[in-house]
Amino acid sequence: MAAAAAARASLETEWAREGAAGRRAAATPDALATDDTGAPAPETTPARVLLVLTLEGTDESVLGAALGLSAFEASQRLRRGGPDLHRILPAREAASEAQRLRGQGLEVLEIAEDEVRRAQPVYATRGAAASEALALGVDDGPLRLTEADLILVVRGAIARDHLRAPGPLRRLSVASLEPGYRIHLHRRKDLRPVELDPAAFDFSPGGADGGAQRQLTAWIDRLFPGTPRDDSFRFAMPAFGPATPSAGGSAAAVEALVRATPGARPVLDNVAQFRFHSAWRAAVQRRRPR
Repeated sequence: MAAAAAARASLETEWAREGAAGRRAAATPDALATDDTGAPAPETTPARVLLVLTLEGTDESVLGAALGLSAFEASQRLRRGGPDLHRILPAREAASEAQRLRGQGLEVLEIAEDEVRRAQPVYATRGAAASEALALGVDDGPLRLTEADLILVVRGAIARDHLRAPGPLRRLSVASLEPGYRIHLHRRKDLRPVELDPAAFDFSPGGADGGAQRQLTAWIDRLFPGTPRDDSFRFAMPAFGPATPSAGGSAAAVEALVRATPGARPVLDNVAQFRFHSAWRAAVQRRRPR
């Protein structure tokens, strides 16, 4: 019983740590530096860098010594596996920290934050599965995806809640609104993933037998069986922000009606957190040997 409680406490600490990283990441403005004329400044060293630990093959004692963890905490971190987002730091501090971690025997990836933030999704609002490809309608027009086009599928549940009134009792209850779901299809030749929102996807004319999420999952499993899956977003403590409108479909109509209702409380979700998480996970995947 005591061991189970300790394990739970350790995991909650990890979830809180990742949630805090997500809140900081989502709050950072996504803008390019400019010179005095307003034109983009010449490319320079990235303002911030993500330090990601791969963890595969890492010894428990090495991880504990490098990160200042107890033996139990290190074992839980390794049990969950990597890649693991360690910190997001200014470039100079990141280089110093990466050097320290490597000196302690850890494998570290340095990923420019700009690369992650440029991986803004394109929205697929309709589509159908063919014999060997997924035919989608996206922002830029028709898109046909085969397994050879993809490097990673990232999936995750989206938490939603109403903004609570300010005051000492203000808090968020993750279970107060029906959760959503997002799927990202990361492509080899484009940093931008294709985002699928089951609640805002048009399956016409055939519809979705058994539900939208189940139908999309079935298509992906059939068409892209060899593409790696990433479901790690379930470990992240939700970092809420203003709700992201759906790209289209009936879900968008419902959202518009709610927003137009007098007295309706603003809705929060963690879509921005999911997108950042998905982007850095894909950045790690791009660095893996092919």
